[in-house]
Amino acid sequence: MPDRSASRVAGARGLAALRRLGAVSDLLFLYEAETRSIPHLREIADRLGLSVQAASHSFRSLRRRGLAEFRDGRYRPTVRGVDWLHAALGGVRDDLAERLDRLHIVRTTRAIAGAPVAQGEIVSLEIVDGILTARPGAGAGSRGRAQDPAGAGELVEVGELEGIVP
Repeated sequence: MPDRSASRVAGARGLAALRRLGAVSDLLFLYEAETRSIPHLREIADRLGLSVQAASHSFRSLRRRGLAEFRDGRYRPTVRGVDWLHAALGGVRDDLAERLDRLHIVRTTRAIAGAPVAQGEIVSLEIVDGILTARPGAGAGSRGRAQDPAGAGELVEVGELEGIVP
């Protein structure tokens, strides 16, 4: 009889597939078994930061689901286990890429130069009278590097942003 929790996990996508208790350990166990020749559970346990008992529990769960075996003196994934590993890692990769794409990460911005700024100069960013202003020097809060030279009152492109504008 098939393991119902395994089918639910297999049906889930990306990070959601790893929500089942022990799923991350199972994934990492299979990865270690696939990419290294491992004759003892102690080696996998040490690499994953688990106790030998937890690694043994992971192996037994994987074996029950037909995903891992102990053959020829080493732990290894079955063909089905390699397939699951590829699908799970691919799903995590795709899910993370999608989530990262949805994050709005500001990499550059434009600000009014509060004083003359040289290209490549470190500037501090602050809001002055509701306007983002760049001043030479690395002050507290947010800072970046001027991408172009600008005179006082001119628009300057700022990259390599760090921090939060106070």
